[in-house]
Amino acid sequence: MLITLTADGRELADGAVAGHLALETRLLAELSDHDQRQLAGLLRQLLIGLGDHAPGDP
Repeated sequence: MLITLTADGRELADGAVAGHLALETRLLAELSDHDQRQLAGLLRQLLIGLGDHAPGDP
């Protein structure tokens, strides 16, 4: 079974992703590059601890 978005659905999803990325950029702008890398590492550890997999791991 193949399910696809309609044109309106794609437009809605694209807008939601763009809005999310803009908000993330504004929030992270307050952190230095070092702090951003540290935050990313900590969030990665949290996700892995919750059962997610590191990139490249099966």
